[in-house]
Amino acid sequence: GAAIATSGHSTALVDMSANYAKFIQREDPNLDEPEYVERLYANAGRSMPARPKLKWNLRGLDLGVVDRSGVFFVLKCGPN
Repeated sequence: GAAIATSGHSTALVDMSANYAKFIQREDPNLDEPEYVERLYANAGRSMPARPKLKWNLRGLDLGVVDRSGVFFVLKCGPN
């Protein structure tokens, strides 16, 4: 069967969570760069608000950021 960590979760889930944490740690500083955030909006075909407020969000197994209006920007596709 599947290996289980001492937390009671599958080791695959624990590994995926660790990968997400590393990704967030590496990419979070980019969210302070106006050019990076502007590209997120441009790639989504949206105009960037004057003061964008983004927060990390997990939808399904896709990791990304969401803004105040609910626009979700996928930054890392999950295995779904």
